[in-house]
Amino acid sequence: MGRKNTKPKPFTKERLRDNLKRLSLIYLGLGFLLLCIAGVAIYVGNLQNSGDLPAFKEKNSSWSYFYPRWGSQSFWDHLSETPDESDQKLSKTFADIHQIINDPEDRVDNQFSVPSVLSSRVLFWMDVYARYDSRIRIVHDRDDVGIIYGYIDLRPLYQKYRRSPVIAHKKSRRIEKEILDRLGSLLENAQYESTQSPHLPDESAPLRSYLKSLGLFSRIYELKGSLRTQTGQKDKFQIGILRSQKLMTHIESVFKDFKLPLPLARIPFVESSFNPSAYSKVGATGLWQIMPSTAKELIHRTDKRRWRDPILQTKAAARLLRNYRKVLPDWGTTVTAYNSGVGTLGRLLKEYKAANYEQLYSRMNSEGLGFAGRNFYSELLAATLVEAYKEKIFSLEISPDDVAKVYKHLAPFDDELCQVR
Repeated sequence: MGRKNTKPKPFTKERLRDNLKRLSLIYLGLGFLLLCIAGVAIYVGNLQNSGDLPAFKEKNSSWSYFYPRWGSQSFWDHLSETPDESDQKLSKTFADIHQIINDPEDRVDNQFSVPSVLSSRVLFWMDVYARYDSRIRIVHDRDDVGIIYGYIDLRPLYQKYRRSPVIAHKKSRRIEKEILDRLGSLLENAQYESTQSPHLPDESAPLRSYLKSLGLFSRIYELKGSLRTQTGQKDKFQIGILRSQKLMTHIESVFKDFKLPLPLARIPFVESSFNPSAYSKVGATGLWQIMPSTAKELIHRTDKRRWRDPILQTKAAARLLRNYRKVLPDWGTTVTAYNSGVGTLGRLLKEYKAANYEQLYSRMNSEGLGFAGRNFYSELLAATLVEAYKEKIFSLEISPDDVAKVYKHLAPFDDELCQVR
């Protein structure tokens, strides 16, 4: 078959009129769209100028959650000026919680007084337990927690996604990563003294001045690789206090039977926030985070449910601590061994020729124990002080219902496994 010869339609006035109508409609639509865009831009600009709509500090929205230590306003002032439901209901923190580090009313066994070499670490963990809740991140140096760069306030994020905590958590992780990445870039740029360099952002200058004021400018290169965030735990610590009220008397009774100092009974605040259902990614369970191998040996060989029994766990932990103390020089090394292993502590004491915990801490490099092991004893000292002075730090009358209502981003309070057997 041959191709069909089709003739084009003749160009008529009617076709011309139809095409012009189509073009005019298209131009009218584009014009209306541009007017809408311009109107929205003007409206948003007016809101920002009037203060009704908060503008981001930077183009990077993640950075707007960050409050640097070198800023004009302290983060504590920021929290005081932006209270939310949790601050009003649960937090009656007095002006400076750091005044209790010296135990002014002698409420803590003097064997567990804070050594000067640990002061900055204990103060850091007191802030974590008593000042900032789990919607706040402290940006600090991994090896020296006394070096604090600032704070990430995620309260607006959790408020926005209060019905979708999984989404809030995912977004918070992204925000943390972007802030750490940018802070790392600022640290790298802050190495260069010349402010005339075209490659040096203006925001590096305040950070450089801040580091110089701390005597850290010469260490900028190594600081970049040790950035870390720590989540506040004030809300979880308060819930831990509520949980401990049913168990502490029985735990202290066990420790008295084993002739152990009572501050050791506060280790569950550090390990699990006194949650009998706590389960770690490495398999440790319960109040005392007992590993399965230890539970088989000291609690029960086959009944895994008994591994989480609070009193049976307490007796197992007491045996471990008593045995560790027999072979280690002091309670600092003993408590650290509970976290890192008695064999590890024995090896480190020999390697660094240390006679006690303070000598080991002063001589050991940051890789000797890792972050958890290096901070575990400081965390216990901080938790012991905060718990001892809880009525001066937290509201006296808090019910489980209050906690559940205020801290909706946490799991509901559950004391099913807190029954003393």
